[in-house]
Amino acid sequence: MRHVTLQVIREEWTGETGMIVKGTPRIQSSIISTEGVVIAHDLLEHCNGIKSIGSVDDELEALGACWFIRGQHGYLRPEAINDPVDGLARDVAMLADYYVRGGVPFHSTVPNTRPCIADAYLEDIVNEAEHFIYSELRHQVDHVGPYVDKVREFLDASLHYMRTGYRKAHKRFKGNGNLAHSMFWDIARAVDPYAKHCEFEGQEYRLSYDRHGATCEEFYPEW
Repeated sequence: MRHVTLQVIREEWTGETGMIVKGTPRIQSSIISTEGVVIAHDLLEHCNGIKSIGSVDDELEALGACWFIRGQHGYLRPEAINDPVDGLARDVAMLADYYVRGGVPFHSTVPNTRPCIADAYLEDIVNEAEHFIYSELRHQVDHVGPYVDKVREFLDASLHYMRTGYRKAHKRFKGNGNLAHSMFWDIARAVDPYAKHCEFEGQEYRLSYDRHGATCEEFYPEW
């Protein structure tokens, strides 16, 4: 059984209150959650650990892990309208904006990976992402020509990073996608009621989980 502390914080730049896994880096974008699914994503799909959260490449790896844990089962959320390929392609396109127009570099060297068993789906994600990236660029800039090379670089790197994340998740769960999927939703369901109703900054919760289920309860540290 693994035990994790969840913490309620208020983001300085938005003023909003939400939950994080304690120890998550305070990056310059929204890190708080009001959904259990985001906490489960941070714990299980960010295979490099919560301290690595915040870089474009780490998030791309997490999307590859997301395919192993959620996407291959047919949905990213039970209520999702889009299929998982479409949903992950939109996430890849969102990350592309940081790299292509924002100039945010990868924190790690782009790995040189071989095809994996999920390649047909990962390549579909990249191809759909390309469509979304150019569609968004045409709304933001007068000419997309200057960005073509950066888009290609990003898409090529995305496939390598997602393959890496997929393989890390596959190794972490010893190839048992059903177990990973079950653990993910056990965590999401246990955390969700508390994440949706954060009362005040400084609240802490103790999340406990393993292959048999997950529990979450308010935790009062000794002063």
